[in-house]
Order: sequence, then structure tokens, then C-alpha cells
Amino acid sequence: MMPTLSHPRYSLGRFSSAACLALALSACARSGGSVEPPPGLPLFSYPSRVLLAEVGLPFSGATPSSTGTGNLDFWSLSGSLPPGVTFDFSSGSFQGTPTAIASPRILTVTATNTHGTFETILSLAVCGTPRFAYSANAGDNTVSTLQVNDALGTFEHRGHLAQLAGEANPNDVQADPHGRILYVLNDFALTPYLVDQVTGALTVGTPVSIGTGPHSLLVHPGGEFVFVASSSTDRVRWYTVDPFSGELSHEPGDQVSTNLAPSSLAGDPAGRYLVVGHENSTDYLLSFMIDDSTGALTLADTVSEGSASIKSLEIAPLGEQLYAVLSAGGSDFAVRFPVDPTTGAMGLGPGWALPTSGPREIVLEPGGNYAYVVNETSAEITYYSVSSENGNLTELGNLPSTSGARRLRFAGNGLQAVLVDTNLREARLFDRESDGSLTETSSLRLRPGPSALAIIEGTEALTRRVSTLYSLNGDGNDISIFQVDAISGAVSASMPQVPTGVGPVDLVIDPLGRFAYVSNGNDPMDFNDQSIGVYSMDASGNLIDNFTPKLTFGLAPTALAIDPSGRFLYAHLALPGSLPSVDRWVAWYEILPDGSLGGGATHALTNGLHVPEALVIDHAGLYLYYIDGGQFPTTTVGNIEILALDREDGSATTVQLVAANAYPTNFELSANGKRGYTAQNAGNLAVSWEVGLDGVPVFNLPATQTQNRPVDLALTPNQSFGFVACNDPMTNGSLLVYDIDPATGALTDTSGSPGAWRHEVSAGMNPIALELSLDGNFAFVLSETSEDLHIFSIDQSTGAPALPPQVISSGLSPIELRRRIAVE
Repeated sequence: MMPTLSHPRYSLGRFSSAACLALALSACARSGGSVEPPPGLPLFSYPSRVLLAEVGLPFSGATPSSTGTGNLDFWSLSGSLPPGVTFDFSSGSFQGTPTAIASPRILTVTATNTHGTFETILSLAVCGTPRFAYSANAGDNTVSTLQVNDALGTFEHRGHLAQLAGEANPNDVQADPHGRILYVLNDFALTPYLVDQVTGALTVGTPVSIGTGPHSLLVHPGGEFVFVASSSTDRVRWYTVDPFSGELSHEPGDQVSTNLAPSSLAGDPAGRYLVVGHENSTDYLLSFMIDDSTGALTLADTVSEGSASIKSLEIAPLGEQLYAVLSAGGSDFAVRFPVDPTTGAMGLGPGWALPTSGPREIVLEPGGNYAYVVNETSAEITYYSVSSENGNLTELGNLPSTSGARRLRFAGNGLQAVLVDTNLREARLFDRESDGSLTETSSLRLRPGPSALAIIEGTEALTRRVSTLYSLNGDGNDISIFQVDAISGAVSASMPQVPTGVGPVDLVIDPLGRFAYVSNGNDPMDFNDQSIGVYSMDASGNLIDNFTPKLTFGLAPTALAIDPSGRFLYAHLALPGSLPSVDRWVAWYEILPDGSLGGGATHALTNGLHVPEALVIDHAGLYLYYIDGGQFPTTTVGNIEILALDREDGSATTVQLVAANAYPTNFELSANGKRGYTAQNAGNLAVSWEVGLDGVPVFNLPATQTQNRPVDLALTPNQSFGFVACNDPMTNGSLLVYDIDPATGALTDTSGSPGAWRHEVSAGMNPIALELSLDGNFAFVLSETSEDLHIFSIDQSTGAPALPPQVISSGLSPIELRRRIAVE
């Protein structure tokens, strides 16, 4: 059954004959609107029939222009407008500033004059600003939370959740259009999660059993229904969504048969119909109309010309074109099927042989102007322009990818895209250029087996910034707290200082900004305070000491770390007073909802006469790195011990020990998780490491020279500059700034200045710790002998610290500097 397409239509005025009207409408239907209209009609067009607006931005580019000789006397509109958008009945233009995200709405605009009427059908959607992305990871049955850094255009890890017991192989993840509910599809169940709109944290709902997979998932654009096509049962089920809890309800009759195993599922962006694709079937496409009040499906049409195996389906924004990548006769094709969106009737349009092999999916960007075919076997993405007249595809080129490319997803405005790559274990971010090509801007290493990714948008971007700094003071047995101005970076002290236990060693801040923890008991004169102090925080980041310290098995805690989810605290433990220690352990504790620590467990570290310097957890929460400094200056032997972290209980198990000579003092991971950096105290070096997918760092030659006793190292988030704090006892030390080689990751100097570093500035007497603001605009340096904090403004083009810095007193013998991140 061939559909009647919803192209621009016209009708003649009251003086026209019925025969002429019938002839005109018939010709329009046959030709797709290309018939020459009678003179004098109010002909017009918009810049595009697919209108995209953004929340909070004035709506522009939605004004019609005359395309004929007739006057545009009167305008009318059919369809509901998103909040904040208005229609000007004198000009036919859309105006206003959208106030809420809205799924695509189908609108009919009509112009009238004495000669007749002319109308066109538009799609109008309102997108927001990407806030979070969620990766379904089939390799370890987890879902990762990623936050979007709007300023840098990057993703950042915010922890993960393990799938519930009995759930396996999460292979798709989709969000409701309001960004409140996330749906994770696996081989046996569909699980809803409520999304915290500020932190992105997930709260698991009640899973529904869907039988043995594979399955396909579709969330209705209105958010009221969810559809699941199951290959093993030849069924499509629909579920009703509770808008408050996200819980799914399903009656036994809420399903339809698809005859043969469905392999893919696609929905009209306006929610009027859906299409099911099959593999190895003569009835390889079925369309169903969707009841907008119940979600019930009614069979509308079947395509059965020949035999084909459907790999992927995509429906254009107006719902008038269906695109499929399919295999037929041993070859791969992209095929267009015209659709009548009001009836679901499908026709058979032209096809295009794919120049590459192994097509996995076809995707249209939200404006409907470009289409992309992800090819697995040939490791390429083929991209096409889409004709605004008839929907036909014109090949533009191929973009290199890998055989692990799985899913390509666009932000609501269509200007950014992310590709999930299973082999590289990455989310690769792209900008879409005006010619449809994709330019990679950044990437982020993910947890094992990423299979799908969903983007959630908000009405405005979330800003993360350093709101508070904390100086841990060894001789003062206390913590100094400093508030950081959001604009100037200026620092002011919060009084009074907060006491710790005797002999504090390390301080860590919960990544969600809720709690702080201090390791106590490394005073050689007092072995009675081996504990971890627990502090809660108020909204300003001030610490509240209202917890009983956590005892640490009679052992002295030193270095601390918290996983990215904020669920587990890790501590290095040694025999009291025995540093450097032969016997050492790492302990882990569950962080309870109130911040207190649950029962702990320990794992023995590889023996050796060394000094603990740091515990570091990678951004994805997969590995714990124990930085073993060696017994400087007696020996320069140091190590990095890599421990794998259990996805559920947080337990740590040693994977490998890597030699890191010359007394490493820290391990700083690059923003994308692919490189690590150590400051080598004995060799006066800054070393870069390539971090493998197994978490093991590999020494990257050559190392970079520093000044004497480098003790801390930090990288700007955009990976442009590296900062090294040097604690030289002879010269009082300094802060060094390096360029980062984008190809090798090495710290270098491209300015031509003498020495290995680009800039050198004084930062008090004997810098001991270093932090950067999240935007890289400010550097904060803590100095132990002068007992002060130096705040430098950083030039974003050269990395140069501005002089003079702000200087503020820290506390007695400061030993560590930490930052709290606030979300605003």
C-alpha cells in the first residue's frame, strides 16, 4: 500500500471549480508536491520544515518567506506550541523564548488569500543543554554516570551502579524526554532508574521481566509508554510509566505478535506510530499505530517485497520517511521507505548500495539534514545528505572509525555527537560541521564492554567549580578551610580551624561534596589515635565533626582515596611507628548514607621496605593505584601497585606491580583516563605513562626534567598544560608550567624558553601540594615552610601564572591541599 505524503498542500479559492481542485490535489499527491500550482495562491516556505529551538534562547530562523505571486493575507496554525513559543498570526513566524524541553510536535501552518489556501506541515522540538550521559556496560554489567562539561565539551565520570542480581548484558539505555527516568535493557529485564537532576545519581526502580533476549527498546516521545520487542517470543509489549516513580505496569494483553523474530524497533518522533524490523523474513517491516491514551498498538501495514534482513531503522523528524540498513542478496543497502504518518502506511522507495561493509545502525541528526551509517566490519561511518524534497540520500564521504563502533547519538541541537566504541572502550565526542562531517573533539575511557549511551538534557547547563579548599595542617592537628570566589578565584578563610586527631596524614573529600575523611595516628610519639576522622559538610563546605572516628584495626592509616561513586573509602594501613614498613595493607569501608563508615576489610599489599605516598582511583572506578615511594634517600626504588576494584562490594585485589624508580610521589590521571603522570622526587623528573585497558601503566620515554624534589603534579582539564610543584630545600622551590604534547602526552616546552619548562614562578617557601580549578583558570599552591596558600590566575593561551599571586595563611606545617566541587 503506497502512502499519501504530507508535503505542502494548497487548495483553490471559492471561485475555483471542484474538478480543478480535485485535479490539483491528485497531482500533488502523486508528485510529492512538485505540481505547478495555479497563480495567485499564497505560497510560502520556512527555512526548514524541521524547526529546532533551545530552552532559554530566543527562537529565530522560523519566519516564512513568500515563494509565489499571491499575497499572504491571513495565517492560521493547527497544533500545540511548546511553553514560551508563540505564533504571529500576522506574519506566520514563530517567536518567543522556550521555557521547557519539548519532544517534536507536528504543526500545520496555513496561509489564505482570495485565491485560496496553502499549507505546510512542520516539526517543532525544543532541546535543552546536555547534562548527563549514561553508558550501559555489558562487559561488567554496570551503568556508568557521566557528567557533561559544557564549557569544555567533554564527559567526566560520576560513578557507576552494578546491575541487579540476575540481570546480565545491558545492551541498550534510553531516557524519557523529561530526563527524569532512565531505562536499562538487558537480556532478561527492563529496569527503570530515577535520575537526580543535579548530581546525575541513579536510584534503581523495580525491574520487569521480559524473558530471554535479544530485545529492542523504544521510549515514547511523550514519556508515557515504553515498548519492548522480543526476538525470542515474537512480541512487542508496551508498558505504562508512572510519571513520579518511573515504575512500569503491564497487563497480559498489552502485546502484539510480530510473526517472526523482531531485530529492531523505531518510533515516529511525534509518537504516532512505530515500525518493527525483522531479520531473514519476507515480512521484514511491520508498522503499528500507537493509541496516545493507552499505548496500545494496532497493525497498520506490512512491507514484504522480496526478502531482507533488517539491521537498523530510523524515522525522519517529520515521520514521513523511514530509513533502514539491511542485507539482501549478499549485499548491504540503505533504503528509504515513504510513510504516511497519519495511517502508518509504508511504501518502497529507492535504495543505495553501501560502500562499506557490516552496517550496524543508521542515525539521522535531529534536523534531519544528514544521515550516518555506522559500519562495523569496515570500521567506517558513511554519511549522507538528506534531500528536503524527497528524502533521498546522497553519499558525502566516510569517516574512519573502528570495528568496535556501536552506537552514534546526537545532542538535541544536532551539533554534537557521541560514538560508543566497544573495542577502544571509549565514548568519542564529535562536533558536527556544516557539511555534515564529524570532527572528534575529545574522548573518555569507559568501563568494560560499553554497548549503548543515552544523553539527558536540562533546561540549563550545570556548572561544577571549586567552591572550597582545605589545608591539612600536621603540627596544628587541624584543617583550615577556604572559600573560593566563583569569578575571581580569590580565596578567603573560614574560621575557626577544625581539629583532627593526633598526627594527621591525609585528607580526602567525597566527590559529591558531602563528607570529608582524615587519616590520624602517624605521630611517632602517640600510637593511640589510629583512626579515620569523619566529617559532614554544610552547604558552604564547612566541616562538622559529629562522628566517632573509625578505628583501623590497630594499624596506622596514611593515604586515603574515595571511589568516583562516593560509595567506598580506601586507606593504606601500616604498623604504627614502623614507616618505612614491610607489612602493609589497603582497607576499604562502605560510606553509609550519613557519611559514617561501615565495617571494613583489608587486602595485603606486596611486601617491600617502602613509604606510602598516595592512593589514586581511576576516573571509571575500576582500579586503585598505590604509589609506593621507596625509602628516600636510602633507596630510589619505588613502585605502582595496581589493584582491581569489585563493581559491587568495592573489594580490592592486586593485579600487578610496576616499577617506578626515583621515588614517585603521586599519580595524576589525564582527563580521558588514557595517561598517568608521576613526579619522581629522587630523579627530579616528571614522567608520563600510557595506561592500558587493563589499568597497567607503561613508562613513556623520555621523562621531563624538573627542579629539585618535585612533590605534586596537576593537569589542566583541557590537557594543554601541566603544573609541577617543587620542594627544593636549597632554593625554597617553585611552581613549574609545561606544555603537554598532544601526540605523546609528554610534558614539554614549545615556547623556546631555556629549560624543560615553559614558566617558573616562586610559590612561597617549599611548596608541598597543588590543586587547579576545574576550568584551569586558577592554580592553588600550598607551601609548608612559609605556611601559606598562593593563588595564581592562569593565562589560558600560554599557561603563565599571573604575578603577584594572592597569598593567605594556611596553618601550622601544612601537608595536604584538597578541593571541594560544588554543582550550581
